[in-house]
Parts: sequence; structure tokens; C-alpha cells
Amino acid sequence: MRVILELIVLCGIILMIAFSCEKDDPKTIETVMKLVDDNDVIIDTFEKSDSVLFKFYLINNKGREVTYVRPNDGIMGFLKVYKKSLKGEYEYIGHPWVYWAPVVIIEKINDKETKLLGSVPTTSEFNWPEMNSGNYYVGDTFKITIDDERRHFESRIYFTIE
Repeated sequence: MRVILELIVLCGIILMIAFSCEKDDPKTIETVMKLVDDNDVIIDTFEKSDSVLFKFYLINNKGREVTYVRPNDGIMGFLKVYKKSLKGEYEYIGHPWVYWAPVVIIEKINDKETKLLGSVPTTSEFNWPEMNSGNYYVGDTFKITIDDERRHFESRIYFTIE
């Protein structure tokens, strides 16, 4: 009986080591959102009159080429704007909106490649909610189809308008 118990413990240790090593080299798809200025420099503070962009990237570390459906209006639904209240809590104030034609474009991304999915400027043509000076975050659950599977990514960017 003791020999069986020792074998079970030994197998458990081997499995723990194997799974922990797998986490060191993740084989995943990631999305990254960046807030940048006109010079493509990442920022976290800007003035209301500044021209800034929210950029979305897809990063493939899957170990192989994958296909994805290029999002169009999906980016807009993701950009939910929250403002920090006097109580210190973030409250939803709206999101930008613009009409995008419902077109399905399927593209490929190679292993170890980063692709720009799109960018959204904070201009009036995108109908952003009124954002005056204060602390904000933008983000939510970004949805994209990768290899015929609907994937969900959570992301937020915190920033200050002076």
C-alpha cells in the first residue's frame, strides 16, 4: 500500500512540474490596446484639445498561423468610457459610435506576429461622450473570432484629462 501511495505522489510531482513548465512558454493569442499621441508615443495624460488615438493590436504566440475575422464595429462597442466620481468609483458615461458597414473580412496572422486591428481617434466624428478634465478608463470585453472560435479579452486603459 505504501508503494502505491509513493507512486501516486511521484506522479503528482511529475505532473505539477510538467504543467508549470508549460506556463513558462504560453502559446496564446493576445490583444493589446494602447493610448497614443500624434507621435505614436504611449500616454496616460492629455488635454481635452489634444488629438489622441486608441490603437488595437492582435499578437499571435500560438506557435502557428491562425485566421481571424477582422473586427469593424466590434472595436467601438469595446470602447466603453468610465469616469471616476467624487466617491472614487468609476461610472459608465457612454461610448463612441460610428456606423460601420457589416463586412466580414477574414485574415491570417503568422506566429510571433503583431498586427494593428484598428485605431479610433478621440474626434467628434466618432461621437465620443463628453469628457472633461478628470480620471477615466476606457475598455471592456473585446470579442474577436479566431480560428472559428469566439474569443473574449478583457482590457482597460486608465488616463487623465487635464
